[in-house]
Amino acid sequence: MMNIKTKWKELAWMLGLFLLLFGGLVAGFLLGRPGHEGLIPGKYVEMLAGDRPDPFLATISGIIFGAIWS
Repeated sequence: MMNIKTKWKELAWMLGLFLLLFGGLVAGFLLGRPGHEGLIPGKYVEMLAGDRPDPFLATISGIIFGAIWS
């Protein structure tokens, strides 16, 4: 029989790996790859993030977007 702590670690790794792979796939479809546009045009991303965003503002906007969509 599997220890509860071992089972918890296994499930956490599976969920983390799934979210990482699925998030990368979704981001690739939405934002595209270098040289190719995704579903969201690059000009909109540049309007929101800017060409060289300030790290503080990027962090704050990430926290706000994360709080809204979680």
